[in-house]
Amino acid sequence: MSVAVPRPAWPLVWIAATRPKTLGASVGPVLVGTAVAIGDGSFRWKAALAALAGGLLLQILANLVNDLEDFRRGADDERRSGPLRVCAAGWVSPGAMRLAIAACLGLFLVPAAYLVTIGGWVFVAIAATCVVFAFLYTAGPKPLAYLGLGDPAAFLFFGPVAAAGTYAAQAGTVSSPAWLASAIPGFLATALIAVNNLRDREGDARAGKRTIAVRLGGRFARVEIVACLVLAAAIPAAFAATGRPGAILATLACGTLVPTARRVASGGRGPGAQPLPRRDREVDVRRRRRVPRRVEPAVGHRPVSGLSIERRTLRFTRPVRSGSFTLERREAAWIAVTAVDGSSGTGVAAPLPGLHRESLDEAIAAVERRRDAIAALDPAAAEGLPPSAAFATSVAIGVARREPLLVAPLAARLPLNALFAGDAAEARTAGESGAFRGFRSVKVKIDGEPARDRAVLDALLATLAPSQRLRLDANRRLSLDDAKTLVRGLPPERIEYLEEPLVDPLLLPRLHHETGLAIALDESLHDPALRSALETAPGVAVHVLKPSLVGGVAAVRARAERTARQGLETVLSSAYDPRDALRRIAALATRLPAATRDHGLATGELHADDPGPPLEILEGSLLVPEG
Repeated sequence: MSVAVPRPAWPLVWIAATRPKTLGASVGPVLVGTAVAIGDGSFRWKAALAALAGGLLLQILANLVNDLEDFRRGADDERRSGPLRVCAAGWVSPGAMRLAIAACLGLFLVPAAYLVTIGGWVFVAIAATCVVFAFLYTAGPKPLAYLGLGDPAAFLFFGPVAAAGTYAAQAGTVSSPAWLASAIPGFLATALIAVNNLRDREGDARAGKRTIAVRLGGRFARVEIVACLVLAAAIPAAFAATGRPGAILATLACGTLVPTARRVASGGRGPGAQPLPRRDREVDVRRRRRVPRRVEPAVGHRPVSGLSIERRTLRFTRPVRSGSFTLERREAAWIAVTAVDGSSGTGVAAPLPGLHRESLDEAIAAVERRRDAIAALDPAAAEGLPPSAAFATSVAIGVARREPLLVAPLAARLPLNALFAGDAAEARTAGESGAFRGFRSVKVKIDGEPARDRAVLDALLATLAPSQRLRLDANRRLSLDDAKTLVRGLPPERIEYLEEPLVDPLLLPRLHHETGLAIALDESLHDPALRSALETAPGVAVHVLKPSLVGGVAAVRARAERTARQGLETVLSSAYDPRDALRRIAALATRLPAATRDHGLATGELHADDPGPPLEILEGSLLVPEG
């Protein structure tokens, strides 16, 4: 279970907010431009110092804006790896961060004004453009970073604009060598951006931040990093070959950015992250692996005969959208333990790209590191594993130990919501054909296009029975105004709740106040700061839990009990899990305290080649398998 990170002293908080390790990105271009100016005999120390101060303040400004905007958009959640962000940690409020941004902008104007006095009005345009870039990188309606334009923008502003601009402030013009040298920090800054995007790829995908690493994958991002390093090294080599005196200085100046990028090129993910798995998650691995192993009996546990892991590739019956990914297949691993007395248990680890932070490779590796404890049926073996691995392992151990939480009562029936994703014509056809007959509620995936989404809702309401209600799941795709427009005029008694509709979750209480509709939390429950702010906020009625994102069975039960104590209800939901996993989640759902809502587990037919036995749904309820 996640916990909030303790806040250090205020000076340390603001030092962390500036991200000192990134400041080399602004120092490097100034040193390169100055190195070329020294080689030309054009060096002016006051201009160089003003350019350095301006560059540092611009970098800090961009970092502060990035911290605030990524927090607002949900990119910095608790599943993100890498250095902690102060807004996401709850150390700095959005209001305080806005004041810091304004102060930093004011300080930047001081060196900028000096550069204008010595370099002319062209530096007004340069300064204004740089400030706009610092904001538009992650702010505004269409941030550059969220469109995949962060890498070329970094090259332009940390390369030609910063380095050639520094040279121009000292020499009064820009020479050909200065233009060429300016590409060095441009390539290295691009590598640094690619490092961060590679590290944050999963969190970015969940938040709709379509960086190059998200669009083209981790393998392409690593190729991009290596290419940038090679090109950055080739330019000083070319200078040296021509005997230019500034070559050595330029090379040394760029060294401030090399260590971070080099680490990724050799297989890491950047500062604060764990090494990358050998296979990237979008690689189609079609192998199966079985790892039987005998272990000695552990004290207090039954002797066992083995642990095995079987990996499968499953095809979806239709493309499935997960974050910014559209998936046609996914991988899963069946984790099985078998005791000498014949008792056994199996759990399924199936992390979904765009949703889970860990890859399947990472989940399997974590399980194998705990092999002895897992094989010994030690319930504590699941603690500290990646969430999907923790849930699969705890299920396998719990079933082998015949834990009551994972065994449904006899003849148990679990009410489910139906699931719909499609356009208005498909909605009308599904409703008229009786696809939703017997279900009390229908969960509708909202795409974020108000006119199209409203047409879908109108079609469903026209064909469903008056007693059937809708759950609108927008996965943070809507602004407050778009959400209000979407539900305006809909009969409120037909809308059960709005599930995480807003880009800015902190506006959810206001949405409830202005529409009167109930709110369900999902993604916000995995962010310590947002969970603390919203879990009992006005209008919140339901917590939606995906067990493979929460962790072990005990963690899911504890979270549900906490929700019940708060006077709220829990809905267990699927991460498009295979049927063997759905069966155990359904059994767990029957044991939840005060559970009256329909659960989101009607996804058992989404895999074309699921090896698990079919799950029977009758009149909107799952007939939970026994045993």
